[in-house]
Amino acid sequence: MTPGGPEQSQPGGPHDRQIELILQRVDALPTLSPIAQRLLGAGSSDDFDIDEVSQLIESDPALTARILAMCRTADKGLGDRITTVRRAMVMLGIRAVRSAVLSVAVYDMMEGVAQRAHDDAAMRGIQSDAAFDRVGFWTHSLGVACAARLLAEKSGKKVDVSPDDAFVAGLLHDIGKLVLDVALPTAFVKVLMVAAQKRSAAAPIERMIIGIDHHVAGKRAAERWGLPRVLQDVMWLHGQPFEALPDVPHRRLVALVSVAKAVCRGLHLGWSGEFDDARSADREAEKAGIDKRVIAEVVRLLPDAVAERRRIMGLGEEASPQLLLRSIFNANRELGRMNEAISRESAAAARSRAALDAVGAFLERVGSSTPLVGVFGLAASSASTALGGRAFAVVSQIDERSGWSLHRVSMDGRVVSSETIDPPAVLGGEPLADVLRGEGGAERAMSLLPWMADQIAEGADYRRVRAIPASPTPEGADGPGVLILHESAQAAKAPPREVLRALRSAWAQAIATVWARERSDRLGEELVEANRRLSEAQAKLTETESMARLGEMTAGAAHEMNNPLTIISGRAQMLRRKLRDAE
Repeated sequence: MTPGGPEQSQPGGPHDRQIELILQRVDALPTLSPIAQRLLGAGSSDDFDIDEVSQLIESDPALTARILAMCRTADKGLGDRITTVRRAMVMLGIRAVRSAVLSVAVYDMMEGVAQRAHDDAAMRGIQSDAAFDRVGFWTHSLGVACAARLLAEKSGKKVDVSPDDAFVAGLLHDIGKLVLDVALPTAFVKVLMVAAQKRSAAAPIERMIIGIDHHVAGKRAAERWGLPRVLQDVMWLHGQPFEALPDVPHRRLVALVSVAKAVCRGLHLGWSGEFDDARSADREAEKAGIDKRVIAEVVRLLPDAVAERRRIMGLGEEASPQLLLRSIFNANRELGRMNEAISRESAAAARSRAALDAVGAFLERVGSSTPLVGVFGLAASSASTALGGRAFAVVSQIDERSGWSLHRVSMDGRVVSSETIDPPAVLGGEPLADVLRGEGGAERAMSLLPWMADQIAEGADYRRVRAIPASPTPEGADGPGVLILHESAQAAKAPPREVLRALRSAWAQAIATVWARERSDRLGEELVEANRRLSEAQAKLTETESMARLGEMTAGAAHEMNNPLTIISGRAQMLRRKLRDAE
């Protein structure tokens, strides 16, 4: 990822197309005035006629007055001797006049665009000014510009940066934020709200919500306006650690603007649009090779410089003491936001502790011999303890072949009664475990409340009842469907998410473990019974085989005895006849 640039996606993908559409809106911004463009096209005094350009500037009296005021501010030693634009060019140099013209031209153009965008947004019901403080933004930008100029002046050849270049770079360093606010007001309002809530820098939230950040938007706008490469890189690279900056000729200027921004954020000067902790100006200065004593001097001189520049730029008459009071107010407001964030984090930590305590208490009560229905009751009891109110019943379905059961639960976790109930017809026979599984399980569980109100005569106020899934939830996981009915102390009050997530995880794990144990026990019992039946069958088979063999032996013996008996019988009959004849 390039410095300050958006995260990359697959070329040609939806993300790329969205970014391209955004950049097209940036490209649609107006261009700078002809005066500014003429000055930008001139690199030195040899490139244009001083009289021609001075006449061009002086054709706009209002612009001329502001340019001369800025030039007098740039060099107080000359003072009232700077009475014409031509004299300003001769005495201060083309660079100083060009810096003043650029500053005024960009400010006037962007303010005009921003005001039109604000009016358009207001007509559509979008209150963008509630999030983006334009006066505070320009005050902060002027503060960075003045601080950068003072740093360049006081550091001299040690940083080797032109004070005029430093001023313009400081003024325009964050212009990308105003560009995004103008091009995408609704999205940028959301960026600022999320950044404030998360106590985050603006750039990562911009990339997450919009697709590009203000660094890229500012660079693209600067290219559109034809601003020098040095200003484009300041917009793109400022805020990067000094050691991470590329080795370019204006590396010192980029670092100088970053230090100036750290100074202004430390003083809470204006509105920066950043909500993370400001970097230490002393540490940033040390990395950039700037003496800490220079920082102290800049901090002392900065309020007066900013107050004068605000007056010239038309941001209002505000003396240095008033500016300091506003900075103190901003610091107190920032402190208030920090205290709110600390309070939120403390509340979240307290909820996490409560979740851990509830999970620990629940797991301690689940013993190795606790039956599955007993775990249902203990889960309901832990819900009552951790979430307040009372969990009065549990609905369960052990497996797909089983019916639905209703277990009424006391506050101490005892299951006082269990009964079979008919499942809701709207589910069409879908198992309860499948109903509660997946991302939409909690919503589907809540949709069953009207049916439960008809089925369960418990006297609960169903405006306060939540149906909390307690089943093993991963796709493909085996286990019963379990639903805890919890009545909160206040109507429609959702339990803390962290507490509920931890509890549901503990309930599901315990239920899955006990269910698997009981199923294993049942399978063992079934296996023993099957073995007993097999033994009985084998014994009967052995007896049958013995009787069959005995029958075969008897038949054989009878056959063997039958022949001699036949002979004996025949002989006896013959003897009987002979005896009868002899008589």
